Amino acid sequence: MLNKTVALMLILSLLLTVTACTNERNEDFTQNSDTPSTAAAKGSAHVMKRSEVLPLRLKANEAEYTIFDSGEAFTCNGKQSLAKKEEGQFDLYYMCDPYHTHELLVKELAKAMSKAQAEKMIQIQIGAATLAELNGRMAAAPFEGTDAEDWPSAEIIHFEAEDGKAEVDFRVWDYSEDTWYGFHGVYVYEDDAWKEDQLEPTEYDNAADSQDPKQMEKVAARICEVMTDSDELDDVVERYTAAFEKHGVQNESEVNEKIADCFREARAELTPKDKERSGRADQLNELMNHIVGTSSTIAFVKSGGGYMYFDESKYFATFNPFYVYRYLTLLSSGNNKKDAAGYDKITKELRDYAEKLTRDRSEQQLYDNSISQEAYQEALDRLGQELESLISLLKTKDQAAVYLLNQVVMLDVTSEDSEVVEPAATEEQINASLCDSKTLTSVDLNTVDDRYEKAYEANGLDLSDRGRDRMSEQIGACFTRETFVLLQNNRELTSKVKALDSLLDDIASSGTELDAIMNGGGSMFAHFGAYAKEANKFSIYRYANLVLQLDNRPQAKVDETYDEKVALIRKQLTKLGAGQPKSNGEMIQSKPEEYQAFFNQLNKAVEAFLNQLEDRDTASILLLDRVLEKIDNIDFL
Repeated sequence: MLNKTVALMLILSLLLTVTACTNERNEDFTQNSDTPSTAAAKGSAHVMKRSEVLPLRLKANEAEYTIFDSGEAFTCNGKQSLAKKEEGQFDLYYMCDPYHTHELLVKELAKAMSKAQAEKMIQIQIGAATLAELNGRMAAAPFEGTDAEDWPSAEIIHFEAEDGKAEVDFRVWDYSEDTWYGFHGVYVYEDDAWKEDQLEPTEYDNAADSQDPKQMEKVAARICEVMTDSDELDDVVERYTAAFEKHGVQNESEVNEKIADCFREARAELTPKDKERSGRADQLNELMNHIVGTSSTIAFVKSGGGYMYFDESKYFATFNPFYVYRYLTLLSSGNNKKDAAGYDKITKELRDYAEKLTRDRSEQQLYDNSISQEAYQEALDRLGQELESLISLLKTKDQAAVYLLNQVVMLDVTSEDSEVVEPAATEEQINASLCDSKTLTSVDLNTVDDRYEKAYEANGLDLSDRGRDRMSEQIGACFTRETFVLLQNNRELTSKVKALDSLLDDIASSGTELDAIMNGGGSMFAHFGAYAKEANKFSIYRYANLVLQLDNRPQAKVDETYDEKVALIRKQLTKLGAGQPKSNGEMIQSKPEEYQAFFNQLNKAVEAFLNQLEDRDTASILLLDRVLEKIDNIDFL
């Protein structure tokens, strides 16, 4: 069978040579009236209504699919008759009645489209070698696969009609790309009926969706439709992240919230009439959120005020709706078997871990008293209680219960005194194997970090703070090496990328020093600095990829976004330049000159960076976001 993707590429190529594409996006999403934009002359008999367009488009699409794609047209009484076998081309099979002659084929297509359009469709297929006239009979090539374009839910974004003719702009969702595609259709009145006379692809600016929350809601809903069958959270996150980037959104928190919303709604649809199961699912989700939240409070106090634990708590909690939804689907499946051994093992591990986190009940001193000693002691008591409540709800001791218990997250304080394990002899090979296409095509650095961490743990490599710093260096080295492999034939871009890379590291270094001065110092800032440079290398690699892509297609108009990002960066610099470190202790009071010196370094590096990044395109926006992320994280605790 013929691979449909290859054939469609040939057909699309020919279609683009036959028709001219419209390059403007019309924003008229709200026009729902049947009244056309341009009214016909008074007394006209044949003026198309807006409500007639989509049924006709679907009729034409169905005719094209039935005749050229489905196989029905050349499967006669359950059999196919080979007309011509082609080496390196498409095998052709004789078409059945009523498609077996050129005239009959035009007649069938003309039930939904004009004769001219029917003839054009036939010629396009012949030009793509997927249709031929042999011995007076029509023969076609078999297809496999289905169309990813969702025409039944296509939106009309512009409609204009006059006597005997209508012009329409559509946007249609493509599930294979998670994007909208634009089309321009022309409809004519022929043989006492409306017919599709043209359908041409047009450019549609998906990135503009980021400016309209309602449009992003539609995008999120579309992705949700196809992701609720996924068993792997990583796959869900990766697809959402990639899709949102195509629509101009590069915000991890927003993406994660949309994932949570998707699986909350899917969970409600899974148990619409079972109030008991629905209520238990809500309880499970709430308890999992409470457990990670309570553990973050304990970690916050024990670390002396590490706000990152609250951020981590929020991050993990957004994925609990996915886990609870998967738990419910496992419960409903016929494969959910008893697993008492697995249940006993995971409950023991969780109880032991909770006991370890709450064993030390000595008072902990917070410099800002943001959490009282009473609240801290209550959190120590509450963690075990919340865990026991969760275990009690999952006492079925089956595979579904074991699955959900394995997703419970309890945060712990990162130890600075972890024993350093000597790297295994295979560390170099492990790092080399991880620097592969899966890492390089990832759009989420957290996914890359998780993958490296799992591999390090599985191979007994060092995962102390010092070991994680080395892991960050290895990840950064991977992206740096592959960046310059990518640019090896582009000397000008290589020089520019090297300069941007160096300036990003200067921004990271001076920014981390400022952060340390503001917040009293500590070894954790060295770790923050290592991770910041890893994130820089990741961003530079993605920037280089985007620049190379933008060279081969029209660049998105991002002048306004570019200016907004630059303004936000300069606003934050002004704020930092006017500020002083908190006078909360002699060490910080004694460093105003050092603070000013590092601020000057930061300011100089940022201005040099902005001068280098003069192109107003999507790639530049990505790097501006990286700078903004870094300097936004420099703040007073």
